[in-house]
Amino acid sequence: MATENERRIKRETLIARKAVRCLLDAGYSVGVYDGEATALKPTTDRRAIYNAMASTDEDWLLADRNGQEAGWVRLIYGNDTDLISDYTVSLEDAIKPACEYAEKL
Repeated sequence: MATENERRIKRETLIARKAVRCLLDAGYSVGVYDGEATALKPTTDRRAIYNAMASTDEDWLLADRNGQEAGWVRLIYGNDTDLISDYTVSLEDAIKPACEYAEKL
């Protein structure tokens, strides 16, 4: 049987991956800044993005379109369904399905 911590990590993983999919589906490339360094430059490689995430207590998903920074989504691990801590207003429509998904969990 999974512990509460394991269940929280699973929920956060689902939310984080949904956020990545939302950004990619909206036509953005996604980079990952882990609060200390750039873990991944913008890419559309979903697996590379997932692998670059969650190495620290927070990630900033950096949305890029045509080589120009378009905004960011801040994830803070340990906050459970409040994982999506903040985001730039320019990404509000793109990230909305991930926020709604988190609310349902």
